[in-house]
Amino acid sequence: MYKIALSGQMFDDFSIWDHLEAVHAFGYDAAEIRSTHLHPGLDAAQKEEIHRYLARNEIAGNCLSCFVGNYGLLTDGECAEAFAVFERYLALAVEFGVPLLRVWPAWEASATAGEAVFGRAAEWMRRSADAAARCGVRLAMETHHGTLCDTPQACLRLLEAIGRENVGLILDPVNLYQTPVDDLPACVHALKGHIFQVHVKDIQRLRSGAHPGCFPYRAYADHIGRFTKVVPPQAQDGAFYAHRRIGCGGVDWPGVLQALEQTGFDGMLVVESVAERDALMPRGRELARACREDLLALLRARPALRQMHAVSPQARGLHAVITPATHPCHVSHLLRLNLGAGETFLLETGELEMNAALICGRARVAGALEAQMGRLDSFYLPGGSALSIKAGEEGCSFYIGAAPCDGVGKAFLRPFVPQSAGGAFWDVHGTGAGRRDVFFTLDEATPASRLICGLTWGGDGAWTSWPPHQHERDLEESYCYFDMDPPQCGLHLSYPTDEPFAAARVDVVSSGHYLLVADGYHPTVATPGTRNAYFWVLCAHSHAQRSYGLAKTDPALA
Repeated sequence: MYKIALSGQMFDDFSIWDHLEAVHAFGYDAAEIRSTHLHPGLDAAQKEEIHRYLARNEIAGNCLSCFVGNYGLLTDGECAEAFAVFERYLALAVEFGVPLLRVWPAWEASATAGEAVFGRAAEWMRRSADAAARCGVRLAMETHHGTLCDTPQACLRLLEAIGRENVGLILDPVNLYQTPVDDLPACVHALKGHIFQVHVKDIQRLRSGAHPGCFPYRAYADHIGRFTKVVPPQAQDGAFYAHRRIGCGGVDWPGVLQALEQTGFDGMLVVESVAERDALMPRGRELARACREDLLALLRARPALRQMHAVSPQARGLHAVITPATHPCHVSHLLRLNLGAGETFLLETGELEMNAALICGRARVAGALEAQMGRLDSFYLPGGSALSIKAGEEGCSFYIGAAPCDGVGKAFLRPFVPQSAGGAFWDVHGTGAGRRDVFFTLDEATPASRLICGLTWGGDGAWTSWPPHQHERDLEESYCYFDMDPPQCGLHLSYPTDEPFAAARVDVVSSGHYLLVADGYHPTVATPGTRNAYFWVLCAHSHAQRSYGLAKTDPALA
């Protein structure tokens, strides 16, 4: 589930305390702080009071939303003055630990802006980006009608001209809807990798100005003109719009959210709804409450969890069962290798690291490792490795977990040691009906880039991950079941972190079934007469996040 922040825009006519109190009261994950509330003109006592409130209520600022920049429309002298203002806001972002700062390149539509406007905007955005990089801050240009970032093509043109990795976009589908850009999901795909966060609100395009709360297309120019220069729009003079609750307007939010998931976006969704003159819309605090409910309803309307239940093939060869290219995950790769009697296969890792467990049969490996392998033995290979695998006389099958390799890890083979013989890689988790035995095929103490893997067995009809846990912020987990041939089976349950256990999705699993769980709580239980047995794979989003102790249990069931 995405993290959700609340913009201060709906509180522009209220105090910062109204904004931050709504963030805290309604369970938002962060606050997008507006320059109407936090600006360099505040005295030290006012800033200290804001600091204390944020710390006391554990509120993080995800972005400082400013009206700085507009370099493309300014003279050299004006650009220098605007840059000095930017530096003051940059210092404020650093002071408050805010990692993202909004900057405007130029308030002129890309279709009318000439090369000089694009060039000057890119030049001063580079200077701003370099100053921000020295402070560890990223810059975001908002996609907005009437600016140089009013279409995906214009955004990419400007980003290429700026050429700085710490400069990206705040995707605002409502603003693009007004350009107008009709295929919003296609915009998300076109801008893949450049979207730092997403503004969420909704409006409806109208045929007339009869609606009592509607506004004309050019309203933005009057609004922004209070802060900086604007080249007025030359089109859509007859277009009118009205604010709507999220999901009730003309923006294809289901399509946008699906595209964000497909492109691997993992940033913040920032509620930025406003009511303005529309008496049919809630305002202030009530709008903040309603927006979070509306957005959560939209998110739940999609597949509630980024998970995938797949049955791995039994046919010979190497099969990519679950990968980021085909399934809703970012770093997890789950493969299966099946070889016939005496068959040989060259396994090449490429850019991935791999941990493979021999689930059935015997095999001989040569190349990066030299060994005879028996059932439940395993090996690890870093990126850029190759291993020749020759199956024994009964054939063999490997379950393989893989993740991007960051250059950490060395090839090794780990023989399976029965629990009765002890050994350093056995562990016992849980108690009573939740007790399970774990053998680490790749433990945290053994160097690797992203992976931690192992084998787990539960008791007859027992739970193998109780109480329910999740580690979605840092890790994706997968369960690959074996030794549970039908009619033996287990139940794999999963539910979002903001839902009760009663809302769990249930998947029936048996040998060969792979379950990816990218987010949410996920307990598992065996049916009577069955012991859950699975090869589990933890894939960290980065090497720094590789840790076995990150699981968070459902507080309602802990």
